[in-house]
Amino acid sequence: MGRLTSINPRSGEPVATVTTATVDGVGNAVERSREAFLEWSELSPRARRPYLKAYKRTVLANMDRIAAVVRSETGKAVADGYLSGVIPALNVMAFYTRSAEKLLRPRRGPAWPYLMVRSWTEYRPRGVAAVIAPYNAPFFVAMLGVDPLAARTEGSHM
Repeated sequence: MGRLTSINPRSGEPVATVTTATVDGVGNAVERSREAFLEWSELSPRARRPYLKAYKRTVLANMDRIAAVVRSETGKAVADGYLSGVIPALNVMAFYTRSAEKLLRPRRGPAWPYLMVRSWTEYRPRGVAAVIAPYNAPFFVAMLGVDPLAARTEGSHM
């Protein structure tokens, strides 16, 4: 295992040092995530809502800490940690929690370019994904990869 030290770009001072994962550690984390995904993917959007509300409450309870970490890791003003990180992430969480059932329901429509053929689109969870967030918007961009109630693929059927 290696170690990675994050440096504050404003001061040049170390922010924190973390232990990096080994190849086996990453493999184990992915395997555990796949197991959890099987259970999660069987839940309806309505059944997922309490978990997402708890997730949102956790972010709300820790928003000052999150904004401070964003500031120390990016060099941005602390207000920017809120305005371009925590608050938009909370808005996205609220949107998906509120709108998931509507967004994820199957849809009927034409099968372009075959205008006389009817088709439908189903949304199904994709599975485990890695989210790589840029240094300048680490919290918000990471949340965009996590927030949807279910990562989904669109499949059209005729």
